[in-house]
Amino acid sequence: MDGITIDRKTLKALGADTRIAILKALAKRKMTQAELATLLGLSAPSIKEHLASLAQADLVEVKDEGRKWKYYSITQKATAITEPNTKPVWMILTLSAVALIYSATNLYSYLTKYLTSQTSLAASSPIPSFAAAEANDFSIAAVSANAKTVSPQLLTTQIFPTTETIIFIISLLLLGVCIGFLAKANAER
Repeated sequence: MDGITIDRKTLKALGADTRIAILKALAKRKMTQAELATLLGLSAPSIKEHLASLAQADLVEVKDEGRKWKYYSITQKATAITEPNTKPVWMILTLSAVALIYSATNLYSYLTKYLTSQTSLAASSPIPSFAAAEANDFSIAAVSANAKTVSPQLLTTQIFPTTETIIFIISLLLLGVCIGFLAKANAER
């Protein structure tokens, strides 16, 4: 069921807290009128009236198996209302986790290369050569002939790759939102 159509009868049936409690109880398993009355602490006639309203709105169905007791269970329509569809959230959560791992791995790799190159550059000479700068993602427009002076406009560094950083931050935010939604949905059950 992709969508839920709530008509006037359904809206009226969902207007009472007792009826919502009945739907939640029946979502766990089918029950008799007496079981529902005991569980909710109400009289059997009161439960019968609420069940009749829920049945009229096609939220509850009666299963009369020819025995002494009639069992009540929720319909597909009621299941769609009481149990939120968390499949899209799980898909987003999984994709966010994969993107987070990917971007964290790339950032770690880049940072390791950057720090290693900085250590080797510092050990060899205080001014980077053109080849070393090219290998370390430095962009140099012009270096003087003797490579001892570098103008301030010519040397630009990029500590973190922008794309991986953005992916990392967005993935982290999506993970937080999805986990919060799933925790809230689980707490409401």
